[in-house]
Amino acid sequence: MRSIMLCDFTTKRRCGKERRGSAVVEFAVAAPLLVIMVFGMVEASRLYEMQNQLLMAAREGARLAAMEREGILTPGESLNDKMIADVRAFLDASGLPGSEAEITIEDAENPGVAIDLMDPDNDLALFQLSVRLPYSSVRSPWTPNPGPINLVGTAVFRNAVSVMVE
Repeated sequence: MRSIMLCDFTTKRRCGKERRGSAVVEFAVAAPLLVIMVFGMVEASRLYEMQNQLLMAAREGARLAAMEREGILTPGESLNDKMIADVRAFLDASGLPGSEAEITIEDAENPGVAIDLMDPDNDLALFQLSVRLPYSSVRSPWTPNPGPINLVGTAVFRNAVSVMVE
């Protein structure tokens, strides 16, 4: 029968010689997993932040349809073009590539049908502004490319000019 040696920490004797170096091995196994988890959390929080930026860009662009349009549009510029340009500028200011974004303005009640917000027949119509950005254009260099995944931000607004009463 094998006797178990109890450690007396008051003496200089070494106890547990068979466990020497086990902490290094355990750390070598656990450290890569912890690093992967930390990078995963960083990338997930970046995705959440980018999704919020897309939603804010869509809202800011769509909000233009509720504003007085006099003095905002340049001659020959349509409201749709102005909204798309504003969304791209908002994305660029947020650090996202606005030039790579696909921005669509559609009838909210008839998905897939483009709507001209300057047309008087579309006054008080609901419209949907969607901003679609490929994940490959914003992913971190250390993350693998998961394929054709798009980040999408959508806002539904009414095409109605608010009137200021003084």
